[in-house]
Amino acid sequence: MFKLLIFFLFLPLAHGQKHNSVQISHILKSGRYLIYDCKKNFFACVDEFSYEACEEDRKGAIAKREDFLPCAPLKRFPHYDVCADVQEEKIRQPIKKRFCWYQLEKFN
Repeated sequence: MFKLLIFFLFLPLAHGQKHNSVQISHILKSGRYLIYDCKKNFFACVDEFSYEACEEDRKGAIAKREDFLPCAPLKRFPHYDVCADVQEEKIRQPIKKRFCWYQLEKFN
């Protein structure tokens, strides 16, 4: 349900309207970078700062040899609307969360 709420919150922005960054949560702002929050189980299009924070959190978890990773930085898109379209596709598909587990990532 939360995933759909996030998606529909930004749906008007995805269809040709100019995107102004919106605070998604206390740490995430909307933008053109797609991430998956492994802790809360949702895809989000976030700004560059949030994307880099996700990368750093992931690197920190790997350095500590944690099996479960907090976040997966997935892809940078040229515009927010492209990210939102891919986010919608991802939400509608069964989620394979292999990118949330360090042990599985090492073998792929």
